[in-house]
Amino acid sequence: MDEDSLSCELLVVGAGAAGLTAAAVASSLGMSTVIAEQHETVGGTTSLSGGTIWIPSNPIAARYGIQDSKGLGKEYMQSALDATDKRESSAPAIINAFLESGPLMVAYLQAAGFRWNTKPSKFPDYHPNLPGALVHGGRTLNPATFDAELLGPWKKYLNMPKGSPQAAKFEDFRTITSPLASAWDLLTFCWITACAVFRNLFSGCAVTMGCSLVAQLLYICQRGGIVQLRTSTSLLELTTENDRVVGAVLVCGDRRIRVRSRCGVLLAAAGFSRNERLRHQYLPKPTSATWSLSRADADSGHALEAAMSIGAKTDLLQETWGIPTMKDPCTGQITSALFELAKPHSIVIDNSGTRFANESQPYGDFVRSMYAVEGATPAWLIIDRQYLLKYTLGSLKPWEPIEPAVRSGLLVEANSLEALSQKLLLPKGRLVRTVERWNLMCQDGRDVDFARGCDAYQQFIGDTRAKPNPAMGPINTAPFYAVRIYPGDAGTKGGLATDRCGRVQSRSGGAIDGLYAAGNVAASLFGQTSLGAGVTIGPAMTFAFVAVHCMFKSATGTHSPSS
Repeated sequence: MDEDSLSCELLVVGAGAAGLTAAAVASSLGMSTVIAEQHETVGGTTSLSGGTIWIPSNPIAARYGIQDSKGLGKEYMQSALDATDKRESSAPAIINAFLESGPLMVAYLQAAGFRWNTKPSKFPDYHPNLPGALVHGGRTLNPATFDAELLGPWKKYLNMPKGSPQAAKFEDFRTITSPLASAWDLLTFCWITACAVFRNLFSGCAVTMGCSLVAQLLYICQRGGIVQLRTSTSLLELTTENDRVVGAVLVCGDRRIRVRSRCGVLLAAAGFSRNERLRHQYLPKPTSATWSLSRADADSGHALEAAMSIGAKTDLLQETWGIPTMKDPCTGQITSALFELAKPHSIVIDNSGTRFANESQPYGDFVRSMYAVEGATPAWLIIDRQYLLKYTLGSLKPWEPIEPAVRSGLLVEANSLEALSQKLLLPKGRLVRTVERWNLMCQDGRDVDFARGCDAYQQFIGDTRAKPNPAMGPINTAPFYAVRIYPGDAGTKGGLATDRCGRVQSRSGGAIDGLYAAGNVAASLFGQTSLGAGVTIGPAMTFAFVAVHCMFKSATGTHSPSS
């Protein structure tokens, strides 16, 4: 195999939100940067996501008078972490680094030309009853709509979603998934649709949510003029000299590229959610890459393994960014069931026909509940005709025919609960008794078994016009339906152990000189818990921002202009 050589000040492996943030910051500091991305396009799973980031005490919330502070953010984070296993990745120094640097990262990118939505999201924190939580939103930010035509020749690097984007921001899915819940929901749905048509007609190539976030970061990198983007280029191994990482060997087609990086290497690749071998080695069973929402040809775990091969320490390898998933009744493709599980006229049961958890709790917690109960992986979502007349089920709209989904076997239909139970091979009478108990609780809107719909977050993602509980509604209108629910994910949560500067830690103690990590290749600072919409991307971008500034300081002996 032929070999080329290349030198730069910073080598970034991975061109998702973390990698592109790092390159954008490095470019502004005058650091020559090479980004190695194993795919033809950039953005990874971020491009397909809502693109939100969760940052306490961010400058956009402050501009709108939202009362937040680093102290409140720390109180909320610590309260949530106290209820779960404490890990090294959640050390106080790392939490403080996130709280201090997150707002700086947001402001830094704004100054570089990144446009956030003018107002912060109304998405409540996921555990609004904990001390320090914001009940009415403010910590979640959405990227503004961006015209991808501004990228010129770099537009080819975008992983564009199929079809025109309907939602401008993640919280629009509350209405998009409830188009006929009420007259107001229908009007709002029509308005969102009209806005999408308008964007399409009067913008060269309007992109929103995750695709906008990636496109805007790419645009900042492009304008700097000193970022080399090398796609279809994979990491083969990290190179070291005197116990310091000084570069890497990359592979592009039939050529090797030996890169020497003066300031070090930042691993900003994905985790291992598409690697069946690593899933079976580390994640709870049963597990399958086919249940994941991560990019199908991504999340190989190669960057993680390369770092482990030189002695890198790991943490939380048994954790994922859990999201319940299902096979779309129209397409058969795996899709999120996040909003579906929170709507009235629905419950989730295990293979004994019994409810086992609060269906409206934060989605990562629900996936953990699935693994805590034998016979709940996978589970069944039970709904009735009322549900399908009001809400979407995957891409199946209320006004679309149900028969094709039933004929395909993706949606199980029966004219009675007894008949549905037989089709699902459940114990006789169990489903009927479960639904009867559910319907009785729906009368006064109190789930005495699992407290469904008991807080602001659960009510926010439900049907806000459903009374008396936005997350509850009886299942009593035939036909009845069932669809399989899987313990899916949006990527793995565990990875390389890092310190407050993003430096990768060694199994033998201390940091590995010259090696940094951010994003899903690094262990999450949130441990087992998940705190709000955007908790994956927000810290990924923050610690990429932190790592580059630390590398700049280490290489030059001076602080960067914005640190």
